[in-house]
Amino acid sequence: MTDCFADIRVDTASTEATGMQRRTFNFVLDVDNQIQNEVIEAAEPREPYFLVEFKGLRTNGYRDKWPGRGNYVFQHLTSHFLPTFIGKRCPEIEVHVGGETRTYPQAINEIVHRTQTMESLPTEEFGDLKLTMMECEKIASADLKGSHFIHFIAHDRTVHSQSIDGKLGLKYFGPGDNLVFHAILTGAFLDKHVNQERTKFLFEDAVLERMINDVCWPHVETFLAEPMAKLKGEQKAKIESITATYPSVAFGMSTSFRTRCRPASSRRMPSTDTFRASGSDATSVRPRKFGRY
Repeated sequence: MTDCFADIRVDTASTEATGMQRRTFNFVLDVDNQIQNEVIEAAEPREPYFLVEFKGLRTNGYRDKWPGRGNYVFQHLTSHFLPTFIGKRCPEIEVHVGGETRTYPQAINEIVHRTQTMESLPTEEFGDLKLTMMECEKIASADLKGSHFIHFIAHDRTVHSQSIDGKLGLKYFGPGDNLVFHAILTGAFLDKHVNQERTKFLFEDAVLERMINDVCWPHVETFLAEPMAKLKGEQKAKIESITATYPSVAFGMSTSFRTRCRPASSRRMPSTDTFRASGSDATSVRPRKFGRY
């Protein structure tokens, strides 16, 4: 037996032709005979279940990285499996850490404050997609590198989580500045274009960006209309504060200045004849051909 990080005991109950049976065994991290001490016996009638226990954590490097408090375990589960728990296809899961027990996916309701689902978003490029948007407490992003995410799901598994912090321009929002945004995108297109392990999509990242910009974003802006309007108001107030302190910054608001500094796309570039007429050096303004003057 190799020095694994803990003793893992698996306990399952299933309905066989002979009635309810209970199967218990120890899983060992070894080259051969990973299943040890297996026992199959008759069990009392009940719903099928699957139980995994971790105990006997060893001091071979894992203990130092193991969460010191049960709250951290629940936090990790909530953040990492949020798309799965919210997807309405998750079985009931009981997690026991020390003397505390939480039942998922019901426990997710404690941190998700508002949801909206677009059951059908027909698109020409990606077919029919489904989008679920959520306002969550910031604990939902605790294990992620960012605050706000769109999760791309294929065959009931999160394949890619894309941060949209830069696009939103928000850190947190809500009355207590403790809310984050999460969305889940599913569809046959994503199911079809994922690798066998469901760890990576078979198309380039630009496709994900198009899905966010063309499919998701109009609905995200509507869903987050209030915090985004508040953000724009705050930005406007900052600009007004700056211009009040440094009046020269507001000089660009004058009509004459806007006329002189109109967008380049609306300005007509002078011709070479104009330069010649003004007495400029003709050699320096003559059009370039084939890399030479």
